[in-house]
Amino acid sequence: MSAFKLHATTVVGVIHNGKAALGSDGQATMDKTVM
Repeated sequence: MSAFKLHATTVVGVIHNGKAALGSDGQATMDKTVM
């Protein structure tokens, strides 16, 4: 597995009753994925 850089601000994820929610106070990137 290759190493990758993680750049992020505050990110919070919750799963409740089978549903997921994701909140962030800015843009988060993980390798080539942007949320």
